Formats: sequence, structure tokens, C-alpha cells
Amino acid sequence: MQASTRRLLSWATIALVVACSSTTEPGNGPTAAKVVVTPDTIRIDQKDSLQVAVAVLDAKQDLLAGAAVTFRSADQKLATVTNLGVVHSVGPSGTTHIVATSGNASTNVPVIIQAVPLSSSSRPIRRPFSRKTRSRSRRS
Repeated sequence: MQASTRRLLSWATIALVVACSSTTEPGNGPTAAKVVVTPDTIRIDQKDSLQVAVAVLDAKQDLLAGAAVTFRSADQKLATVTNLGVVHSVGPSGTTHIVATSGNASTNVPVIIQAVPLSSSSRPIRRPFSRKTRSRSRRS
């Protein structure tokens, strides 16, 4: 092999090794600088649920695909959140927030739980022992 070909292969090997190095291992590659949750304020009715979307960005505001995100609720008596970002209203109406974290970056998302008004029925309430009486007049 000629010297120029060896040098070219050496540089190509180095470039390939650098390009293929994993950025998911701890300490390598970009780190999370910002966690973005959509919607930025969660409004749900009592006993309802909502799936949030999350994006993790590095310091250059580039998306970090595959970054691990954890969620927690500040008040689990009002709302819980799954590891997939599904927020469940579990209590009375009120406000709390969830926290989404990736690495050292995190964000707080307000959660507003709205009271559900009692539904009005189009049927009148039936009372089991009430009787309607009609007065009949008799003609003689």
C-alpha cells in the first residue's frame, strides 16, 4: 500500500470512530439544557386526563432525541403523572404543577383542575311516592 493511501485510511478510520461514538453514554456528547413541555399550562376537568408532549434541548437549542425524561407531581392528592407524561386529575378542583426533568434540566408546568358542573337532566326528577290526581267533574 502506498503511504498516501495508508494516511487516507487512517484518517477515515479516525473519522469513523469519532462519528460512531455514542452520545448516550454518561459524560459523552451534549447534555440537556432545557426541557420543553406542551402544553405549557395544563387545564383539565376533574377526573380527566391529558397526555403532554416533551422535548429536550441542548445548549444550542438542538433537539436531543431519545433523552430520558422523568415526571413528578407536586401534589398527588390533586393530580398524578405517569412516566409517559399522562396527567390524571385524581382529586378536587385546584392548582398544582408537574415537574419534567432530563439530566440537570427541568421545568415546572402549572396544572389547573377545573370543577365539573353537575349536568342538568332533561327529565324531571321522579319521586317514587308522589301521585298526580286529577279532578273529574261529573255531569248529570
